[in-house]
Amino acid sequence: MQEILLVEPRVDLVSYAPTEARPVWTLVTSGMSARDMNVPPGLNAPRRVELVMSFAPREMERIRNLAQDATGLALVNTLRWLARFPYRADTFFDRGHSVPMPEEFDLGDLSRYMGVLLAEPMTWAREATTVGGVQFLADYP
Repeated sequence: MQEILLVEPRVDLVSYAPTEARPVWTLVTSGMSARDMNVPPGLNAPRRVELVMSFAPREMERIRNLAQDATGLALVNTLRWLARFPYRADTFFDRGHSVPMPEEFDLGDLSRYMGVLLAEPMTWAREATTVGGVQFLADYP
C-alpha cells in the first residue's frame, strides 16, 4: 500500500500472506528506516527500525477494503502514525518500549488500542529480526 501523502518519512506498507509457519497476514512498514532515529549517545539501540503488525484474515479483509471499512483504515493509520512517532517526538524505538495511543485511534469492534508494546516479532526466527542494519519490531496492543 503506497502512501500518496507528502509526509516525511514516507511510510508504505507491504503485506505478506499467511504461510504454514506463520498463519496470519503481516504488514511491514517500508520507509521508516530511511532516517536514523535519535538514539542517545552511548546507548546500544537500533538507529533504524521498521514495524511489523500481524492480523487474522478477518482484519486483513478490512484493510483491503479501506474505502468501505473505517476500522481497516484505522489499522493502517495506526501503523503509519507509529512509524512516524520517533521522528515527531525526537526519540527512538527499541525492544520493550511502549507507546500510548492517542484517543482518535478507535478501532471499533476490533478493540481499542490504549497503547502498544514493541518487541521482536513472535513468529519470526530471531536471526530474521535484523536485516542490513534495520531492526524489525512488532507492535502488540
